Formats: sequence, C-alpha cells, structure tokens
Amino acid sequence: MCPFHFSPEKIMRPYFLQPCCAVLLLAFLGGCGVDTATTAAAVAKLKAEELKAAQQQKERAEKKLEELNQITQERLQNADTTETGNAP
Repeated sequence: MCPFHFSPEKIMRPYFLQPCCAVLLLAFLGGCGVDTATTAAAVAKLKAEELKAAQQQKERAEKKLEELNQITQERLQNADTTETGNAP
C-alpha cells in the first residue's frame, strides 16, 4: 500500500476532533450567554440607580414646593393684616 494513499479509514481516525470541536463550540456559545446575562444585570442595576435618583429628585422638588407654598401663604396673611390694619 502506498503511504500517500488515503483510505476512508485513515480519514476517520481522528475521532477526538468531533468532540473537541463540539466542546469548543459550546464554550464559545456559553461565553456569549454569560456576557449577555452580565450585560442585562448591569443595565438593570443602572436603571435601578436612575430610578432611585429620580425619586430623590422628586422628593426634593416636592419639599421645595411645600416651602414655597408656605412662604406664599405667610405673605398673603401678612398682606391681609396690613390691608385690614390700614383700612379706616
């Protein structure tokens, strides 16, 4: 038999290549899934932080509005007492 003759038996000998390729393919695809999951977790964390910051900003705005309403009420009361005090 010629050493350069390739028979189907010689071509099929490396049985380990198919499982190795399958393992490598699964490793690459599994890595993509992990990357997607960590990205989604990071985005969710950022959204939660944004929501918390927005709620704090809303609370500060409401507090400021309450203070301004109180100041306006005091000014109206002072204006009423000044008008009634000066009236004949």
